[in-house]
Amino acid sequence: MRDLAMRALDTAKQQGASYADVRIVRFKSEAVVVRNRNVEALTAD
Repeated sequence: MRDLAMRALDTAKQQGASYADVRIVRFKSEAVVVRNRNVEALTAD
């Protein structure tokens, strides 16, 4: 995973990015509660 993250940062730099951030996250599930077009809750397990 670290190699992939470093490759992504290198590519961003080569393309002229002044800032780049790489995050690798694993979630088993995600849920979004929306009411009247407003997000009321987010969960990730």
